Amino acid sequence: MTPAAVNNRNQTKDQSMTSKRGTLVLRGANFYARWCYQGKFYVRRLSDELGQPITREKEARKAMAVMLHPYLLGNERDVTNALLGKLNAQETAVAAFEAQQNPPTPLAQGWTAFLNTSPGAGPETLKRYQYAWQKFLDWMTANHPTVLAMRDVTVKIAEQYPAFLRADKVSEKTVNKALFLLAMVWREVNGSAQIVVNPWTRDKLPRRKSKLESTKRRELTIDELRTVCQSAQGEMRLLLALGVYSGLRLSDAATLKWQEVDLGQNEIRRVPSKTAWKKPEEIIISIHPVLLSMLCETPADKRKGYVLPDTAHDYQHRVNRVTDAIQEHFQSCGIETTQASKLGRKRSIVVVGYHSLRHSHAALHKQLGTAHVVVQGLLGHSSPAMTKHYGSNVDLVASARAIAALPDIVSESKPSETKASPEATLAQIQALAQSMTVDTMAATKPQLLALLQAV
Repeated sequence: MTPAAVNNRNQTKDQSMTSKRGTLVLRGANFYARWCYQGKFYVRRLSDELGQPITREKEARKAMAVMLHPYLLGNERDVTNALLGKLNAQETAVAAFEAQQNPPTPLAQGWTAFLNTSPGAGPETLKRYQYAWQKFLDWMTANHPTVLAMRDVTVKIAEQYPAFLRADKVSEKTVNKALFLLAMVWREVNGSAQIVVNPWTRDKLPRRKSKLESTKRRELTIDELRTVCQSAQGEMRLLLALGVYSGLRLSDAATLKWQEVDLGQNEIRRVPSKTAWKKPEEIIISIHPVLLSMLCETPADKRKGYVLPDTAHDYQHRVNRVTDAIQEHFQSCGIETTQASKLGRKRSIVVVGYHSLRHSHAALHKQLGTAHVVVQGLLGHSSPAMTKHYGSNVDLVASARAIAALPDIVSESKPSETKASPEATLAQIQALAQSMTVDTMAATKPQLLALLQAV
């Protein structure tokens, strides 16, 4: 074979044996491996396990693969690292874009975000929640001003807040309520706030057991009721009478509307605001003759809107103005409304307030022997256990009879001596007639005759 023919053969071999993992070169009878790594070219002769030159192509390819494996592995790592770097850069860019389009919820907007989740709570509860949230927000601004987003509040920061609350000498129950609220807010806004960890949950922030200290409002005695009711003036007089004779909570008595008062049927129909959000069922309360007489003092053409317009306005805009006025009135009557905390807390405990009238209403029924189920219906309790807490849907006749039996503690004279309007007297007659049964006819007849004679 001529030299030219040999060169042509070698060129053909070189071309056929070139691969992406290196080039197999035949020089004479021996095979060589040629490759490039990090910009530098390498050429090595291929030998078998005994060190003898390899002259067969199949064996040469296997030997070249073994020789180049470490270099190829290095290349693969470089390529992989480069791809990972590129992927991380892309993910960072995407995250930055998403954060720009949908930024995490700032702490300052946390309450609004919580309200947008439509939390299942009534207006009064939401007011308390908002107060507790604002207190936390003020604390964050003073102690962690650089933490601006909800998701940036860490467990370490959360652990500091209960200590701040306890330093204010509040009860452990109050602390737990605040932590419950914050855990709920973080849970509800989790998606929009991009929160990874809720730092307020019990597993991350254990609660302490509260030291029990009774804060139950006590009922007033008959003499105390007479004093506070008979010395009241203006809307306060009717507000207190509503508490005594209907047992309504302050939120319901202060915002009672004339459309909820049926003087013809001698009834008050009201959906309690405390349970309206979860159980919008109205309770029906018969109107006591004394309360009926007071309601009838308002002329028929004026019975529109709120029964107590000034009180309703104050309660809806500045509830403290109403509660403070009630407490001041009780104190002016010589009634101590607070007592010092037995656990050394900073704040005194309120023992007498408007809610005491609700307790007094239940206590009066208990003294008169009113059936437990009747009291339960009048107070709007969903369970007998709650009624027992006060000391004492119901048959309307029994309800009317129970209300009518309550004593007159508002008028300075006895009920028989009170000069009621003809309209009020007729309403009393109707109430007695509706509540009269075969068993009570003998006792009710004299009262009806006396009222008819008055008319």
